[in-house]
Amino acid sequence: MNWRFTMIDLTQSPSVSTILTEKDGTFYEPIGWTECEIEIKRDEDLRGVFFDYSFSSLKYTQMAYSILEAAYDNFGIKANVQLLIEYYCPDCDNCDYAFFYRAQFNFMDYKKTVGDFCFIDVPLETSSAMLQFTNLYNQKVDLENLTAFDLKTPLNSYSGIGQVITLKNKTVIERTVADNTSVGIGDAQFGPQPISYPLYNDQQFIVNGLDGRISGFFMPPFANVRAIEVLQSFIQYPNIGINTNTNIQSVQIAYSSNIDWGSISGQYLVYRPRLLPINIANVVFVGPANININFKGVFSDVSGVGHGSFRICLVSYLVDVNGNRTMNSVIYESDPYAVTSPSQIIPFAWTYSNPSYNLQPGEGLWFGVIYSLFSPDCKPNFTFDGGNFINITAATSYVDTPCKVFFVQETMSRIAENITNGQLPVVSDYYGRVDSQPYAAQQDGEGGLRVLTKGLIMRGLQARQAVLNAQGGYLNNFNSSQSDILNNVNIFALSFQDVFQGLDAIDCIGLGLEDDPTRPGQQRIRVERFDYFFQDTVLMTLDNVYEIQKETKSGKFFSLMNFGYSKWETNSYDGLDEFLTKRQYRSTFTTVSNTLDKTCNFVTSGYAIEYCRRESGDSTQDSEFDNDHFLICVLPLSLNVPRLQFTDAHTLYITGTVIVLTIGGIFSVSGTGINDGNYTVVACTRNIVQTSPTTVYGGDSIITVKETFPSPGVGQYSGTIKSVSPRLFEAEQGNVTTTSGEVDQSTTFMVDPSTVYNYRLSPFRNMLRWMKYLLAMYQNPYSADSMFIFVDGDGNYFATGQQADPAGKMENSDVKESQNLSIQIMKDQAGNMPIFKLEEDSLQYPMSADQFVAIKANPYGLIEYFHDSSDVRQGWISKISYQPVSGMAKFTLIPKR
Repeated sequence: MNWRFTMIDLTQSPSVSTILTEKDGTFYEPIGWTECEIEIKRDEDLRGVFFDYSFSSLKYTQMAYSILEAAYDNFGIKANVQLLIEYYCPDCDNCDYAFFYRAQFNFMDYKKTVGDFCFIDVPLETSSAMLQFTNLYNQKVDLENLTAFDLKTPLNSYSGIGQVITLKNKTVIERTVADNTSVGIGDAQFGPQPISYPLYNDQQFIVNGLDGRISGFFMPPFANVRAIEVLQSFIQYPNIGINTNTNIQSVQIAYSSNIDWGSISGQYLVYRPRLLPINIANVVFVGPANININFKGVFSDVSGVGHGSFRICLVSYLVDVNGNRTMNSVIYESDPYAVTSPSQIIPFAWTYSNPSYNLQPGEGLWFGVIYSLFSPDCKPNFTFDGGNFINITAATSYVDTPCKVFFVQETMSRIAENITNGQLPVVSDYYGRVDSQPYAAQQDGEGGLRVLTKGLIMRGLQARQAVLNAQGGYLNNFNSSQSDILNNVNIFALSFQDVFQGLDAIDCIGLGLEDDPTRPGQQRIRVERFDYFFQDTVLMTLDNVYEIQKETKSGKFFSLMNFGYSKWETNSYDGLDEFLTKRQYRSTFTTVSNTLDKTCNFVTSGYAIEYCRRESGDSTQDSEFDNDHFLICVLPLSLNVPRLQFTDAHTLYITGTVIVLTIGGIFSVSGTGINDGNYTVVACTRNIVQTSPTTVYGGDSIITVKETFPSPGVGQYSGTIKSVSPRLFEAEQGNVTTTSGEVDQSTTFMVDPSTVYNYRLSPFRNMLRWMKYLLAMYQNPYSADSMFIFVDGDGNYFATGQQADPAGKMENSDVKESQNLSIQIMKDQAGNMPIFKLEEDSLQYPMSADQFVAIKANPYGLIEYFHDSSDVRQGWISKISYQPVSGMAKFTLIPKR
């Protein structure tokens, strides 16, 4: 075998290629070439197969020495020189030198020796682009920056980067709960305990100057008080006294009755929606409240001088946008319990239940006891029965808001292109779409309709403006400087490591290099499900192998597996309903102690998304999710609009939703009869939230179209608007069904299943997407003990149902988030059978340069091998160490099942 080496100096412009020769004109070989090895290795984490040289012993002299020395002296570690290796077989007639390999010198480890024998030692890497990609794998990139890492290479603009979608309401149940359940003493009895509450022990009565007697109020001293709400409740512990205006959280109530309500300053406030700057009634929609109160106990006066009365009250008041509070109504006020004689014992009992109290935005409720006209010398004492409680819940919703998002395919490509100066774009069938860039897929991939964003963007200026629109604040004079602020105020930066690890935890994916057919001579990065990198094409056959050694890969067997999401809880929400949380499973092995951690750092929680949306009404406070990265499943835009009005031949008036369209884009209208059809956007004359290239219409919108409406006029319609070209998107919600067809809280164990986000990304389904990989641990996947057993979880692991959309559906029936996993629950059991054994076969065998080139062209194919023909095996490359000069190779293969 004859070899030819060419150095290509890319630091010169134009680049200079030099075929290395000896002084006598024969071809030059670096010192150590005869002993060198090429290593072909499958990356344990990326799962793709990569080529590398272990050329640490190669030394360059003569002509090669001069080229490397000049490159380093002029450019240092930024020097860009490649080595092209070609081969020629003397036994082949009419053959020329053929391509063998091309590698990049890594000047970071440049070494030069000067003496009697001068040489330069520089290790080789696979390629300059892959070297850059590896070195900058964890480098964060501003996704909207169109200049590469070198600060000069321009990058293409992608429509999937910074597109605006519509986020809709996630129904949230607001809760205010208080009770006197407490831990027992002594024998550690648990359960409701009576509470003795002597009013005279912890306050100083202020005597009424008119008659020398006292009046006041208090809230029962519940031991457990919880405000688990989206819109911020105030819950205050008992505050006792008269005219105590020192409490900064006090709430004044103005109401005239037998009790001077104006004298009451401290309150126990059981519900209050967050106040937004203007017109809160149009922003937060509160459904009927379910109120349940249980209040029982005994009054006594241990002083023996008591005379007076007390009553039980539930009252309502309103808080306006300026914080002023006015009495609304008395929901309940008991008849007075009269204390007419010393040492009198008076039992009281009250139960209140209203499942549909029409709670208004800004309304507060107060519950407590009013006492009046007691002597200052009396010692009133209340003992409350165990099990007293207040439980108030209400379903709330929020206006639609726009959100700038970044599709997964375009995000990965943008990062890779940035850190490799445009050399390595990303292609994916799994994450691609029919309109994805820079490469379109033949169909929308199972992971293609997913977008990334961050909390600060979700609740940023665009969302705030949509809230303003819903309140009636129109933007007819939205200037370009404001648009620039909206476009640039929130930088979204991610590293390839962030994206790959987050998606891998959900989908079990791999990454590899391949030749780019659209750019001859260049490569691209391929990202797909892991099994893409284990293909069935047989690359070569190794017959009559002298010896095959088998070894179990013990590190690939796991006892515990963690799936789900690392962050999901909000400080303001009821996390008991959130199913996009953490899960832990175990295998049935007793001799394994390894743990697989595939917890995703992206936030997918619908409650967290809703928290950020509702924070859009507050521009002054930081949010707990501002800098977190969100992953959201989307669908092509299809909005049900409650009111469409065709005001003239080219003008459409839209009310009731946030619509995201592009100038020049085409949308369809349906449900309006004769005016149904496709229309092209020409302009928007009201509620422009963001200008070129996207216009966001929110609340009430007036748009002008190119085409003529067949029937203009004052008629009002409800209808559906869909994007036609370009495709625009909205968040996917619901996607839940059950075998019975019932989809409600009682069957799915989720609050309002129709508004949940990311159901297809539940931890259970993430685990299902990993089943084809994980089942390789079991010898027989159909065996009764070949399962993964639920161990623990957070939040709502009782959520039950199945994915409604058949695309990407993994389960074959209703599943519960906390049930055990086995192959039997898979919709496609044959397609999810494991493909390899957790073993490695090692052997040595000759390999020609032609075979090496063939493997390099398809490193994911199978190698067939056998010691004798009665036991033919096939396996995928784990590692090959190839010596080109000797033609021998050491194979380490992953056996196919």
